[in-house]
Formats: sequence, C-alpha cells, structure tokens
Amino acid sequence: MSTAEELEQSLQGYEQLKEKMQMLKTRLSEYLESVQADLLAKKRNYETSMIHLQEKERDLNTKLRTYESLHNELLEELNRLISDRDASMSRVQQLKIEEEKLLREKKEHENKIQVINDELEESMKAISERETFITKQSDLIEDKAFQLEQLLGLRMENAGVDNHILFVFRNVDSRDYSREVSFVFDPENYSIVETDPVLDPDTVKNVMDNFLRHQEIGYLWRDMRREFKRKVRS
Repeated sequence: MSTAEELEQSLQGYEQLKEKMQMLKTRLSEYLESVQADLLAKKRNYETSMIHLQEKERDLNTKLRTYESLHNELLEELNRLISDRDASMSRVQQLKIEEEKLLREKKEHENKIQVINDELEESMKAISERETFITKQSDLIEDKAFQLEQLLGLRMENAGVDNHILFVFRNVDSRDYSREVSFVFDPENYSIVETDPVLDPDTVKNVMDNFLRHQEIGYLWRDMRREFKRKVRS
C-alpha cells in the first residue's frame, strides 16, 4: 500500500474517531448536565429538608423549654407538697401532744374536783351534824329555860350580833341577889366572846374545854354560874 493510501485511511480513521469523540463528548455533556441537574435537585431537596429540620429543631427546642419549665414547676409543686406534708405531720404531732397534755390536765382537774367534792361532802356532813347538835341544844335550852330561870335567875336574850346569845344570871351575889352577871355565847364557833364581870381568859377557856367534851348546855350554865360566884366573892 502506498503512502497516499495509508494517509487517506488514517484520515478516514481520524474522521471516524472524531465523530466518536464528538458523540462521546455530547453524551458526556448530557450526562454531566443530568448529574448537575440531579445534584441541584438533591441540593434543593436537602436545603428544603434542612429548613424543615431547622423548623422542627426550633419547635422541639421550644417544646423542650416548655417541658423543662413544666418540669421545674412540677418539682417546685412537689417540694411544696412535701414541705406541706412535713408541716402537716409536724402540726398533727404537735396537736397530738397538746391533746395528750389536755387529757392529763383534764384528769388532774377531775381528780381535784373529786377531792373538792369529797371535802365539800365532808364539810356538809359536819355542818349538818353541827346544825343537828345546835337544834338539839336549842330544844334543850327551851326545855330547861323556864326551870332554870326560876331556880338560877337565868334568862336568855338575843345579843344582836351574828346570832350570839346573851345568858343573864341573878341570885349569884349573896350580898345582892338582884345583881345580874352575864356572858355572850357564839353557838356557831362554840366560844364565849364576852363576860360581865370580866373573867380570867384561862378560866373561860377551861369552861369551854369542858363544854366541848360533854356538849351539855346545862353544864355550861352551871360552870359559868360557879365562876361568876367566885368572881363576885373575890
């Protein structure tokens, strides 16, 4: 084969190769455009997704802050309830202690009231017995009054103070039988509060000691009349 033929064949091969290269270039360009378009679409999708994710992130952050705030409020409420419970338990315990104290004081007061009632009952019993005795003595005085008034020159009068009784004797002084001597008797306190003429206090005390033993009004008159006789003779 001559050189011209070889050159022509080479040119033909070059043209064919050129066409193939152009075709390949076109396909490559189309492929690159397709890839670029796909990348742009994916980029737009990615950016859209990122925007959505950012919005979700902001929403989640907002909800998270809300939940944290609610969590803190719930913790505060729980702490307050625990504190209130502890305070209530402490108050209940305090009230229980106060109740026990009041029950003890009530029991003590009831015991004191019972003691007072017992003492009052004893006092009323003693007063009743004393009133009975005074009544009996009054009856005895009335029974003997007339006889003694005639025999001893005795009469009884109201002394005018606190139910005191004035006993007056005549026929005591042998030098003057009309002379009167007297003493004032307190029937409530069993005591002689005054004598005329004035007797020695020890003498009056001895007479009253005897009276408290025998509790006979007649013996009291007898003893006082005897002491008055001694007094007027001295």
